[in-house]
Amino acid sequence: MKILFVNHYTVGTSLFYRDVGLGKALIKRGHEVTLLIRSKLPSKQMNLQELVNKEVVGSIKVVYWKEPFELLFPFNILQLLKCAIKADVIHLERTNPFSSTSALIAKILFRKPLFVDFTDWDGIGGWASMTSQKRLISKLAITLFEEIIPRKSDAVIVVSKTLFNRVAAMGVPRDQIFYIPNNVDTEIFNSNVDGKAARNRLKLSSEPVIVYLGVLYKHDIAIWKALIMIMKHVVEELPNARLMIIGWGPAMRDIKEMAEKLNIQKNILPIGGVPHRKLPEYLAAADVALTFMPDKFPYYLSCSPKALFEYMAAGKAIVGSDIGEIREALKDDAGLLINSEDPKDYAEAILRILADPALQNSLSENAKKKAYELYSNDALVGKLEKAYEKGYRIR
Repeated sequence: MKILFVNHYTVGTSLFYRDVGLGKALIKRGHEVTLLIRSKLPSKQMNLQELVNKEVVGSIKVVYWKEPFELLFPFNILQLLKCAIKADVIHLERTNPFSSTSALIAKILFRKPLFVDFTDWDGIGGWASMTSQKRLISKLAITLFEEIIPRKSDAVIVVSKTLFNRVAAMGVPRDQIFYIPNNVDTEIFNSNVDGKAARNRLKLSSEPVIVYLGVLYKHDIAIWKALIMIMKHVVEELPNARLMIIGWGPAMRDIKEMAEKLNIQKNILPIGGVPHRKLPEYLAAADVALTFMPDKFPYYLSCSPKALFEYMAAGKAIVGSDIGEIREALKDDAGLLINSEDPKDYAEAILRILADPALQNSLSENAKKKAYELYSNDALVGKLEKAYEKGYRIR
């Protein structure tokens, strides 16, 4: 089978690695995979050649949209059609108005089965509601496409149970909706990686280290404020503890300023963006991993945080919010779930793990086992093939 992944996001984003991971697993099972994606990078620290070299993408053929993406929309329709005519399956990442219009045209012209991958809640109530800089017309357009395209597709893939229910409410038959959470490459993220080099790089000796990995958006203010407050409570008990914050984004400056105001700047390690293949070294350098999400928007309930599964595969003891897919992943003793938004509760859980090596080891082993069995590329690729098969039968 020849599969075309259509992605309006850029190289180096989590959606890029979702497609690459699933694509490499599909190739191992005898399929051919092409990835149509943007070449623009999310961070100036990233290197395009490093991100698309053979070690990263394997045998996936990478093709780029023409930039600027929106202004050259007519040319990009032709770009997609050139790729789609050779494909057996069109796998569309999210319902961006431009990329989904192109994919829908290809489906109609060439009678190709179309599969939409819902990796987020983009419309009103989700991403569009959180990003206040978006105009109302943009929010309505995003919502319109998010409502229409799944109904025109042959099957819909969702990364969370919240999104499963959302798509079912659109009128898509439940047997045409496939729950395939975010994935992790266990060849890259595993507990065999040595963290000594990263600790030496950061001039750490025996200090306990907590790690947070994620994109640092301004509108996620509730998350990064909570991170700093959690650390403030940890430092009251363990003055030498460090919080390693990994990720690119405009909120890093605000994080540093808040840490300075609370006089815990020496306890914060603002790493910034890190090449994907270097991430396992930094995770290996940490004792505890942290994932926090406020239970305030459908957006958070619909998320399937890729960083969470990378923590798990790396064998980290995890403290996480008791909501959505975080609960699903960490239940059954794969992490400590906190049913609260109080930073002090998270700090107490972190301190409990640091004080109890047996608990830390148990959480680590359980998380790693679940990552391999439920969230690895190899574990999820079979579900993806079933989705494709279902779409073919419907046609």
